[in-house]
Amino acid sequence: ISALLMALLTDSLKAENTFGKLMKRGASYAVMLLGSTVLYYIVAIARYPQLVMTEQNGIGSMGHISLLRLPKLVVKGYLRIARYFLFGSYSFQSGFMHVCNLLVFIVLIVLFILAVRKKEIHKKRGNFVFSLMCVFLFPLGMSFVDIMAPDANFSMLMIYQFAFFYAAVLVLYEQLGRTGKRLQELVSLAGLLLVLLTGYGDFLVTNEAYFRMEMTYERVYAYLTRIMVRVESMEGYQAGDP
Repeated sequence: ISALLMALLTDSLKAENTFGKLMKRGASYAVMLLGSTVLYYIVAIARYPQLVMTEQNGIGSMGHISLLRLPKLVVKGYLRIARYFLFGSYSFQSGFMHVCNLLVFIVLIVLFILAVRKKEIHKKRGNFVFSLMCVFLFPLGMSFVDIMAPDANFSMLMIYQFAFFYAAVLVLYEQLGRTGKRLQELVSLAGLLLVLLTGYGDFLVTNEAYFRMEMTYERVYAYLTRIMVRVESMEGYQAGDP
């Protein structure tokens, strides 16, 4: 969803695409997404018939969207994006990463405005409205898992589509091209540097997380080895006892 929304946003910034053409393309993407989701669900049920019966982590309710809950789930999806990119609410996020994400958000807004002005999309009302729709739906696309599986708890490792937030900087940078205007060059350069800095910040977080996991594993392994040695040294123990 995130990739297709980004593609539609790029198409809306091209003067040769009319509003009607963009709507047809968006509708075809929606049909493709719906069809692929249905196909995925059929294959999943055929392969794992017990999937719909399991209650673990809300997996069994995946795809069952209640219209009454939909407004609350949409808000939840937007809040998930805001918590990560704007508020830095996750425990593993450092102040450095929080500042970088805030700056990336600002750069994205400026790049979008510059791209609209350069392509004169604001003069084509249909394209402009369509591009705003794509921008508005983009955060929801990145957190659509909250709607598809509303009762599940997701690890950050499972929400890899958040990377599209940074890819959007490069996509909009590409739309600007080499114009020679100082403001565009400075904002684009800032965006590229921020993408590199956030990559470095994520590298540090990941490295520390896997290091801690390895240390925890080694401690548990050593502790269980001590228990086994003591059990085997007990009187009456014989090899092969459970």
